[in-house]
Amino acid sequence: MTLKQRAFYKTAVGFALGILVDVVIHVIFMAGRQDADFGASRILTDLLGNHDLAIVTDILLGGVLGAVCNGSSVVYEIEHWSVLRSTLTHLLLCIVVYFTVGSVLEWFEPGVTAFNIMQAVLWVLAYTMIWMIQFLVYRKEIREINQRVEQMKERGR
Repeated sequence: MTLKQRAFYKTAVGFALGILVDVVIHVIFMAGRQDADFGASRILTDLLGNHDLAIVTDILLGGVLGAVCNGSSVVYEIEHWSVLRSTLTHLLLCIVVYFTVGSVLEWFEPGVTAFNIMQAVLWVLAYTMIWMIQFLVYRKEIREINQRVEQMKERGR
């Protein structure tokens, strides 16, 4: 599979996961509320002039966020890029889309506030934790592969 094909596949999977996560988050926030409304941001509802269309757009924007975050992970497969370059590129793409989508969907307060800064810090911490877990898993897999190669070399002697 080429890099372009993997990017397309990862983007499609990310889009589906983004929609799923968006819907699950809405359902969680609706749980136990008497005035349960799936809800779309006021900005979207005002802009589109239709609450139902705003909800669909909200869900699709969740898909876009998932598509970008998962699809852009192919930067880690560019062999001539360093891990640092891949990580910073992926982080930058994801965080720009996160804040863009989040602004449209009113996940943040207007302006630079303590709440917004806290969200940014928590997002970067979550990103870092996921990155570290993946790094450790891949490092373990590489060690196992190297051990198998060494064993094959020893058997061939």
